[in-house]
Amino acid sequence: MDQLAPVLQWIKRNGFWIISATVALLLIGGWYLSSTQIDAQTQAEIRKLKSSFSSMTSVRRVSAVSPEEHPSANVVAHPNSVTAEKMTAELKETINAITSVWKQKRDQQEALMVFPKDILGEKTFEFFNQGKTAEDFANGTIVSTTEKTYLRTYREQIPKQLAKMARHLRAYWMFDEKLIEEELKAKAELAAMGNGFGDMQGLGMSGMGEDFVDVKRNKYAVLWNEDNQKLWQRKMIEFRDWDDNSGSTQDPTILQAYILQQDMWLLEEMFNVIRKVNGEANTNDLAVIKEIDYVAFGREARAQLGVLADPDKRLGGAKVPVIGEDGMGGMGGMAGGYGGGGSFNATGQSEFDINADPSPFHGRYVNSNQEALAAETVRNIINGKELPEDNLELIVAKRVPFRLAVRMDERKINQFLAECANSPFAFEVQQIRINKHDPKTVLAFKGGVEQRKSVSLEQGGMDGMMDMNDMMGSDMGGGFTQQTLTALQSTPVETRLNYDIRVEFYGIVRIYNSVRKDYLLEAVGLPAETPPQDQNQDSVVDGVALVEPR
Repeated sequence: MDQLAPVLQWIKRNGFWIISATVALLLIGGWYLSSTQIDAQTQAEIRKLKSSFSSMTSVRRVSAVSPEEHPSANVVAHPNSVTAEKMTAELKETINAITSVWKQKRDQQEALMVFPKDILGEKTFEFFNQGKTAEDFANGTIVSTTEKTYLRTYREQIPKQLAKMARHLRAYWMFDEKLIEEELKAKAELAAMGNGFGDMQGLGMSGMGEDFVDVKRNKYAVLWNEDNQKLWQRKMIEFRDWDDNSGSTQDPTILQAYILQQDMWLLEEMFNVIRKVNGEANTNDLAVIKEIDYVAFGREARAQLGVLADPDKRLGGAKVPVIGEDGMGGMGGMAGGYGGGGSFNATGQSEFDINADPSPFHGRYVNSNQEALAAETVRNIINGKELPEDNLELIVAKRVPFRLAVRMDERKINQFLAECANSPFAFEVQQIRINKHDPKTVLAFKGGVEQRKSVSLEQGGMDGMMDMNDMMGSDMGGGFTQQTLTALQSTPVETRLNYDIRVEFYGIVRIYNSVRKDYLLEAVGLPAETPPQDQNQDSVVDGVALVEPR
């Protein structure tokens, strides 16, 4: 302890300097470490800045034009006011291209979508031909007394248009007043000559048996199934108690008239397609398309597209189970079967409620999945001001389903399809069924909501579409039965004498709306080219909305 005393005395005398020196050393060490870390961080940030600068330099060196296009041009491609201007120009050019094609399609159809002036007369023609469509009117639109006269004239005269169309097709129309008068006159002349009623079989009178059919084959190029003719006649004369029409007369509502006329336009163009395929054939044996089993559009035509089935086991001569009425398989066994054109429940019924809206186009149009569209949906999209989330195509065109069943020369099917595609309405055939439909099928009239009694959910043309005996190859019966079916054998083409087969075509036809360029411009965030105050505004005259043509 005595030895440490001098050391302690020295530390005690020099303690201030010792502490000062220690603190100084600590501060110097801390400064050194801190400056090293700051320098490292500074270098890291410098490297990041250099990398960013190098990236920006690379971007600025990218030219918007290739050396092959403009060797001397120096247009940078990074986003700036120039590229924004170019992008706007590109969008406008794209919309111009879309509207140009849209307008071309619309113009092709617009020339055909005109009420028949020669049939209806001047005043009735002017009333209907104002560029309006059924979608422009609300349910229960009230019309004046004068307008009711026009609707009555339409009901009385429009059957004459179908008679005219049938004459152009060279088909027998059983309700043709001109033809009926000629037949009655010929009958009277024969009666005066004392030939009796038995000689009438050669005059073309309806309902005279097989001899009459043979006579028609010599007089007409196309034989049109009379059950289908009755359907079209009913569509033209029966309006009351259907589709919100509970009036005291049989006259149509304004919506019914416009929808019927749309059917007439489509039917006339389909007849033009058949006439082109048949050429100048004036007798049935010379025609390519000899018989029309049925033709329909809209509600009557809506159907479920066929489902791919397993290969026909008869190709191998195998024994196959025949499914009876109570057998297993149910709806799944109907390859190519038809339904309501929408979603289906467990019973096979269409879930689309035809009673939900009394509009005559409720369920008439379909979407890309062949599902029926509600009238409210159609109205809101076509007349709306904002882009919808679904069914965008309705802005441009309405999709109407069609069904056509004929007996024709199978070698001319391709020609028929080509004529369909090249027609102004561009019938898009989506399904072809050969020797599958029953020519005696009667399509049900689907007038819509009936006022006097309840209407069940639509079956979508399921009735009569298939003969189960023909499809399954046996009588209808419960459970399964075993049957050996003869293996299918083809007939060499060079030995065939008759090429006529039964063919059913199913598809859609687009009816284009009026072009709405401002609608598309607003959709991509561009201002409309025409100020709103310069555009045609809707107005109301006598309770009827007047809008630009669609």
